[in-house]
Amino acid sequence: MLSSIMLEITLAVAVKCATALLQGETGLKLDINAANDTGRTPLHLSLPTPELIDLFLRYGARADIRFKGRLPLNMVIQNLSERPQINGWSTRQSLYMTIVFCQCETRFLESIRLLFRATDGVEKEIYRYVGHGHIWLSIIFDIYWL
Repeated sequence: MLSSIMLEITLAVAVKCATALLQGETGLKLDINAANDTGRTPLHLSLPTPELIDLFLRYGARADIRFKGRLPLNMVIQNLSERPQINGWSTRQSLYMTIVFCQCETRFLESIRLLFRATDGVEKEIYRYVGHGHIWLSIIFDIYWL
C-alpha cells in the first residue's frame, strides 16, 4: 500500500505530502530505500523531479540502488536523451542552441546535478557514457564536476 502511495505522491509531485510522510506526520513508517512491487525505490519513481530527488536524498535515499541494472542517474540521463530537443544534438551545434536546450531542460539538469553528487562511483558512469559516444554527456558532467 505504501508503494502505491509513493507512486501517487511522485506522479503528483506532492512534495509536502512526501515531506509529511518522511517526517512521520502520517503515522506510516516508510523505508526510503525499499523497492515497490516493480523493483523501483521512491528515488527511482521521483525522476526527473529535482524537488523530490533532493527531499529523498536528504532523508537517506541511496543513489546506488539499481532498477533493471540502471542507477537513478542513468535513468534521468536516459529520460533526458529521449527528449526531442536533444535528439540529434551534437557538439557541432551552435552555442546558442546549447544554451536554449539547457534552459528548456533545467529540471533534468538539476536532477542530474543532485544525483551526480549523491552517486558513488560516478566516474565509472561518465566513462561508460563517453565510451559509447555520448560526448554531450561529458559536457554536462563537466559542468557539475567539482
